[in-house]
Amino acid sequence: MKYRVLNTKEKKKVLELLEQRFGFDDKLGYTFLQSAAKIYLANRELFDFDIESLRINNLGVYFCEIIGQDVRLSVEGSQLIGPKAKKNVVELNSDEFNAWLKGMNINVDVDYDGFVIVKHGNDYAGCGRVKNNELKNYLPKTRRISKEA
Repeated sequence: MKYRVLNTKEKKKVLELLEQRFGFDDKLGYTFLQSAAKIYLANRELFDFDIESLRINNLGVYFCEIIGQDVRLSVEGSQLIGPKAKKNVVELNSDEFNAWLKGMNINVDVDYDGFVIVKHGNDYAGCGRVKNNELKNYLPKTRRISKEA
């Protein structure tokens, strides 16, 4: 994968999208890397090493994807942003949350559409998209619960 370090102006644009969508107005003390439309976060100390001579599959943690003028958070991105998000956070009850973890879409009663952070109690479980009061599940198949434990 080819990664490109975002400059200050590009990082500011990502933070503006987070502020518009989720009301997140805090700072993130990470280096932002981009590969296609995906944004990754890494510690600045990573660049103290000669990474060009290493065989690396992935660099940093997948944070979000930029889709037009909107942003879709990864599960880890929702865990970083969620506690300080002021809007577009959907709280699910236990039954809804269990259905969400199995990959099902959930009916919700909200007055907005678009990407939202999915929350249950103190847990943030990624990002979904609300359209016509239906929360579309964006949880990756590899992270879903496939059967009862």
